[in-house]
Amino acid sequence: MRVLVVTNMYPSERKPYQGIFVRESVDALRSIGVEVDVLAIDNSSKWNYLLAVFRLWRMIRAKSYDLIHAHYVHSGWIARMQFALPVVVTSHGSDTKGHEGWFLRRLYPLVDAVTITSKQNQQRIGLTDTYLLPCGVDVELFKPMDQTEARRILGWETSRKKMLYVGRESPGKRLDIIKEAHAIVASRRGDTDLVIASAVPHEQVPVYMNAADVFVFASESEGAPVVIKEALACNLPVVSVDVGDVREVIEGVENCYICDRNAESMAEAVLRVLQSAKRSNGRRVALEYSTAQMAQRTLQIYKAVLSSAGAQDERPKSS
Repeated sequence: MRVLVVTNMYPSERKPYQGIFVRESVDALRSIGVEVDVLAIDNSSKWNYLLAVFRLWRMIRAKSYDLIHAHYVHSGWIARMQFALPVVVTSHGSDTKGHEGWFLRRLYPLVDAVTITSKQNQQRIGLTDTYLLPCGVDVELFKPMDQTEARRILGWETSRKKMLYVGRESPGKRLDIIKEAHAIVASRRGDTDLVIASAVPHEQVPVYMNAADVFVFASESEGAPVVIKEALACNLPVVSVDVGDVREVIEGVENCYICDRNAESMAEAVLRVLQSAKRSNGRRVALEYSTAQMAQRTLQIYKAVLSSAGAQDERPKSS
C-alpha cells in the first residue's frame, strides 16, 4: 500500500519539535510495510497552503498512491483538492473548536473517513461515524531506567524532588498554574524544584522523565496528549487537569491524579505523589498506545476506506 501524508505539523530544521507525533506515526506505518511519502506544509505563511495544492497535484501525477492521509483540518482541505484518491483526515483536537471546528464539520461529508484522537473531542465536534485513533507513543524510546543514573546524566542532585513539565511555553499550556502550584509545594517542603523542559531534544526527554518525581500538566485544550503516555511509559507519576483523553488513560494507574485547573488542587496532588515516593505502573497502559499498535489500527482504517471506495466503484451507474 502506498500512502501520501499531508500535514502542516511536521519536524523541520527550523522547527525540530513540531509535529513529532506525526513523524512517529509515519515511521510506524513504514515499519509495517506501508510506503509513505510526506507533503509537509510550512504553516508560517498562508501562501504555503496555496502552494501545497500545486505540490499535491504534482506528487499524485508523479506517483501512484492508494489514498491520502491528512493531519489537521487545513491539510484535509488541501488533500481534498482532488477526487482521484480517497482521503482520510485526522483531527488532533485543536481543530474541533472555533473556526477550525466549523471547517472540519464542512469537510466531514467530503472525505472518506475522519479520525479523532479522543472521545472528548468526538463529543465536542459532534460528528457521527468517526474513528477514535489516538497518537501512539514510542515505547522503545520511552521506557523505565534507573532514576539515579538518569539524574547523574543530567547533573541533578539526588536529594531534590523534581516536578517536570515537557512541552511548549504558550498561554494555552497554563504554565502560570504549574508555577504557582510549585510555589505552594515548595512552601510546604523546600526540597522540590520545578523543571520546565521546553527545548529538550526529543531523544533526551525519556532521561528527564526517568529523573523526575512527578509530571505536571495543566493545558486548556488537548486532543490526546502523547506526552502523558510518554510519561506513563517511563512509569513517571502524572498529575494533570482533565483534558483530552488524560482521565481515561490514567484511570486506575497507581500514583496518578486528575486535579482541578487551579494551583491549589494541583499542589495537593503533587504533594501526595511526593509523599508516597513511588513510581507509577503506567507502562502497562502506555503499551496499549504504542506506535506499533496505532499503526495497525491506522492500517485497518485504510483497508476499510479502500474497500468501501472499491465497492462504490463497482456499483452499476444509474442511467
